[in-house]
Amino acid sequence: FFSSRRRHTRLLTVTGVQTCALPISMRRSAKRYHLRVNTCFERVMLGCASRHGEDGRWITPRFVEQYCALHALGWAHSVEMFNDDGVLVGGLYGVRIGKFFAGESMFHLERDASKVALMALVDVMRSAKMTLLDAQWHTTHLESLGGITLSRSDYLARLAALLQRQSRHGEAVEYYQAALRLAPGSGVWQMGLGISLQALNRTAEARDAFRRARESNTLSPELQAFVDQRLKQLQ
Repeated sequence: FFSSRRRHTRLLTVTGVQTCALPISMRRSAKRYHLRVNTCFERVMLGCASRHGEDGRWITPRFVEQYCALHALGWAHSVEMFNDDGVLVGGLYGVRIGKFFAGESMFHLERDASKVALMALVDVMRSAKMTLLDAQWHTTHLESLGGITLSRSDYLARLAALLQRQSRHGEAVEYYQAALRLAPGSGVWQMGLGISLQALNRTAEARDAFRRARESNTLSPELQAFVDQRLKQLQ
């Protein structure tokens, strides 16, 4: 997979989204479709490939095969919209890691079907107590749901913090390190890196990260005190 250094990501903080005043047309569309989840994952992927036309060549047969394998393992999921005749008319797919969902692509054959699928995904994530949705690109529909634009470094740091809360410290270290390569002056991210390194018993590296956090002169007094306390623990 490729992640551009210049990429800006649309990120939806699901827990912070309030019920939106949707247009009448969108409310009508939501009533027109029937939601299913993970019943035809491959068909959704093929629908996304067809939607992109020539640009959809990145969804190759091998790509579909690999994602279907992720689906079988419980990592990749699809949200599907069917009409009253039982025909698949829209949907989306992506990958879930704990409380995080990375949306990959979506398609629609009937009006607003993909938009309704996105709204349904947000509802499903709320029910599952998930918190972050990476929707990749800016759309007015996503903005109406509370989406925000992040730089790549901010995105990686948020992902690291989420993984950290899920005790996935090894992955959190990788994302913090990637974020810091783009924005090395962040004391908060150095502190986050130190926390995960300490949890992994990588004491010397954790001590260095906390020292860099303290020397950044960007921490609040409360966080400065927290870092000093951690450094004492690691002496």
